[in-house]
Amino acid sequence: MMLIGIEGTALAGKTTLAIQLAAKLSHDVVIVPEFMYFLFPGGRLPPLNPQTTAEQLKAIRFFANINAQRISLATCQAATDTILLIDRTVETLVAHMYGSARWESAFIDECWEAATSFAGEINLDATIHLDAEPATVQARALIDANRPSFFESSDFVERFNEYFRSLRKASWPCKSIGAQAPISTIVEECVQFIEGFREPRFVSECRH
Repeated sequence: MMLIGIEGTALAGKTTLAIQLAAKLSHDVVIVPEFMYFLFPGGRLPPLNPQTTAEQLKAIRFFANINAQRISLATCQAATDTILLIDRTVETLVAHMYGSARWESAFIDECWEAATSFAGEINLDATIHLDAEPATVQARALIDANRPSFFESSDFVERFNEYFRSLRKASWPCKSIGAQAPISTIVEECVQFIEGFREPRFVSECRH
């Protein structure tokens, strides 16, 4: 089983990429939907833009717990020769934290530790980062009026992408691709990147 994370800000094109990759890859594919699909209407959620380090860590742990459960569900349902395309991973939790405020390096380390502390957390084979420019996100937001404007701000988008370009803590490789390119070009580049792994790592058991 190969686990590939797909990352990027809101409106970068992650879900579209996952769907089109599933049709192009030469393996069976399971798409793991993003965190919000695992939240219940009316439930209590952390603030979208935490203002203190304590609030940041609480939000990260909240979503990291959900992540561990969704990865467990996905690995239990997928065959051993399947590729899992994961729409947002624990990396997005730390990138979101950095996007909301440029915290010190030591706090980034603390957030990464919190994001990966739950049972069931496993390493990925690779991450694909859709590097969307602020103008691209803002243009796409014009046709998606329900999305919080915080996620469209130039500062948030630039810092979120900066995390993946130079500050990420994960040990697995990351390929950044400009989200402004035609989707067909992005898909082809991602297919070549994924198919380039000769020895996919297999997960032989369900994660609980």
